[in-house]
Amino acid sequence: MADNVTTMTRPATKPALVPKAPSRKDRRAAKALRRQAGTALGVGAVAVTLTALSLSHLAHGIEIVTGCQPWEGWPWRSVSTSGLWRSN
Repeated sequence: MADNVTTMTRPATKPALVPKAPSRKDRRAAKALRRQAGTALGVGAVAVTLTALSLSHLAHGIEIVTGCQPWEGWPWRSVSTSGLWRSN
């Protein structure tokens, strides 16, 4: 070889990493995350249920006050809660 050429050597290959069992800290964190997700799901379900009941009762109240048909109370409820209808 010429004097101005540098020979490069390959780095030694690392042994394959063996996956280790999750530590106690990792298991506790995963359990806490599952618990938090379950709680969030429960709170969301309650919120959706209460909102649906509230809107249903509002539509029924509109039917009673205005004397309209049941199917007309739902569109009135939708318009009144969305802010599209304003009395000036």
